[in-house]
Amino acid sequence: MKIAYDLTVVPEVAEKFKIALRLDDENSDEVIENFMLKYISTSFAKAVKNPKLMKKLKSLKDIETIKNELPKAIIRIPKWAMSPNQTNHKIIKAYFEVENEMGCVSLEELKRRCGDEDKYPGTYVKDFKGNFYQMKTDAYKSHGKVFELEMDNVVIWKEIEEKLMEYKKYFERI
Repeated sequence: MKIAYDLTVVPEVAEKFKIALRLDDENSDEVIENFMLKYISTSFAKAVKNPKLMKKLKSLKDIETIKNELPKAIIRIPKWAMSPNQTNHKIIKAYFEVENEMGCVSLEELKRRCGDEDKYPGTYVKDFKGNFYQMKTDAYKSHGKVFELEMDNVVIWKEIEEKLMEYKKYFERI
């Protein structure tokens, strides 16, 4: 079930939005819903960090909703950072190593780094493919989304980038 949402914007913005939709061949409802989801995620992430913002909420249900909407990795990154033998830690560590050496991280290079136990024992992962896939989605039973693919390059998902950078030094330790 969808709920109608009334939206009022100035004519110039509406016209440019229509043009952009045609250029990208997208549906306005889907684009607006995606913008709303990004806004929700950003707002909820700020609220969790700021007790004053959390006091604005009217009920415990609102607080639970916010906590359930946060990207999973935001909660898990601190734990992964302190667990160097954990698979997600090793994949993130390999990502930062490749990025430091090459400037960007191709999927093939990340796979190679995580698959060579002799040359890179600190980043060796038995099932790279399965674990990496779990780190590309924020689905119900996933590890938590950390990465996205842009063409053949692996990039950090913008929604968790700030939290991951906060703990980067722990992944870069030897």
